[in-house]
Formats: sequence, structure tokens, C-alpha cells
Amino acid sequence: EVEIDAGRDRSFLGEVLTDASGQYRVEGVPASRVRVDANLDGHRGDSRWVDLALDASGEVPDLLVEPAFRVRGHVIDEDGWGVPHARVWVREAGSDEERRRGRSETADEYGRFEVTGLQPGDFEVDAWAATHNLPEGREPLVSLPGDPYVVLTLERRVLPMPGSITGELTVAGTGAPVPGIQIRGSRGTVLLDGARFRVTGLPPGPIRLQAHAPGMESVRFDEVSVPEGGSVEIGRYETRPTARVHVVVTDPNGQPLQDARVRLYRLAKQPARGVEVPKGYTLDFDRRRGAYEQEGVGRYDWTLDVRHERYAASSQVIQVRGNRDYQVQLSEPTQKTKGKQNSKGD
Repeated sequence: EVEIDAGRDRSFLGEVLTDASGQYRVEGVPASRVRVDANLDGHRGDSRWVDLALDASGEVPDLLVEPAFRVRGHVIDEDGWGVPHARVWVREAGSDEERRRGRSETADEYGRFEVTGLQPGDFEVDAWAATHNLPEGREPLVSLPGDPYVVLTLERRVLPMPGSITGELTVAGTGAPVPGIQIRGSRGTVLLDGARFRVTGLPPGPIRLQAHAPGMESVRFDEVSVPEGGSVEIGRYETRPTARVHVVVTDPNGQPLQDARVRLYRLAKQPARGVEVPKGYTLDFDRRRGAYEQEGVGRYDWTLDVRHERYAASSQVIQVRGNRDYQVQLSEPTQKTKGKQNSKGD
């Protein structure tokens, strides 16, 4: 069977069967770049690109279809039961793992498989399933041509016993549980008991969890190593409520400015253990409120820095202890800016 496609999108133009001598002819093909594919059951196909706009004769180089071979078999477990939907690879035998070519197929619900379209040569057969694998070094070797039938016996993988982490997270100053807490960083199951929490179903090994809650500082717990089948205690951590900072910036006449650059820089004081506090924020302008705002600001001392290209910069230390509004009135233009204005006027 010979098929003609055109262009990168492989638009179908037509197909035809060859005659007894392998010849074929397809009518009505536009003068463009086309791809010609030849396919035959039990054989490896061949294809050629031909630019009919340059070669009006329409002659296509010979297409060669070669006999293809297959490897059949059965994937079973140690008790002789078929392993459903195992993935089977048939790769060229050799030492260069990266350059070895091959094909793969998924076994059916009984573990049976058939990998087709293979060239003559020596091949290694391997298989893997979600709960089983073929022990290293037991990949059978098959040679083609031929019709080999391979039985692959997989071993059940021994999965390590999961462990757990326990700890405590409270609101600083009150010791109260953190409302709406979410523990992230794993696919384990989170159990809560007041301020205490437990995360179960964790794989053994190093892990680092984070805690988040609306209106509270995020906490990143210290990294710990989860023991197989055991539990590890990470201790007590504290977090604090965050605040909203609302800043109105005006010019020397008291008119609001929308194009100022308003930033917060946290001073050197460090937050509590594990608390994640950004070193700075750039506040966004809220047109509805006519002010610059930032949610989730930690209750620390910050430098409020306001800059505008037409006015002198303003910098002051603010103590964020709760939601608060600030007003910054910028002073007259700097001398440098005045000089530029005067030169333009001249």
C-alpha cells in the first residue's frame, strides 16, 4: 500500500496498491513537496520526500520494504500468575545503553505481549510493572530472524515501610492553634489535634515540610530524616498574624500620585525559627482605593521607601503591628530635575 501526504501537516492526498511487479501510479497529485509512504504487513515500511515542483516527471526513488520480525512472550510473577499491563522492552544487545535501539509494548491483562517491527539481530528483553521488576542481569537474549517466545518472571518489589512526622505549630504570644493550617511538601496524610499535627504515609529519607494558613506567616520546618516504619518529632514552632499595609502617596500639593515606586525593606531583625518572611516587597497600586497596598506583611520593622522621577525620594522606618494606613507626601522636585525642566523651557 502506497500513501501520498503533503506538507508538514501530512495532509492526505491519496493511496493506491502496487501491482504484481511493485509498480504504482497516483493521479492528481499537485506540484508540491509530498511524502510517499510504502507499507506491507509483516514488513518495515519506507518513505521518501519528493518535490514535484522541481521534478515534474513525478518519478520517486525506489521504496524498500523489508521483512520485520516479532518477539512474543508472557510476563508472570514468582507464583506463575500473569502480570497485567507490564511494560516490555526489546532492545538491541550491546554495551552502549544510550544508543541501543528497540521497541516497546504493553502486555495485556494476562501479561501476554507481542513486540513487532524488529530488524534481524540480537536483542535483550526486559519488563517492568508498577509493583514488579525483572532482576538485573536476567534479561533474556533472543536472535532474529526467528519466532522466539519469551517468559519473563518478575519479582515483587519490597516497598519500604512508611514513616511519620509529628510537631506543633502555635500562634506566637498566645499558644493557640493556627486556624486553617495546611501542611505541604509531601503526599502524606495530615492529622490535627489542636496545635499538634502528624503527617503519616511518608517515604523514608530526608524531607522538609511547610505550613501555610490564611493571614499567617508561612513556616518552613527544619529538614529531618524520616525513619522506615518509625516517627520523628520536629518540635514546636511559632508563627504570627500578618498585616495589610496601605500607602497613599501625594505630591507637594496633596494630589495623589499613581506612578510612584513604593517598596518595603525588612530591617535586620530576624523572624522566629522557620518563619519565611520576604526581605522586601514592591507595592502595587490599587486604582479603586487610590493607594499602594500589600497583603501578608510580617509584623516587623520595615523601611518604607517611596520614589518618583519628579520629586525627592522619601524613606522612613515603620513598625507594622497590624493593618495600618500610611500617607507619604513627597517634597518639591530635586535640583537636578528642576535644571532639566528649566533647560527645556529655554
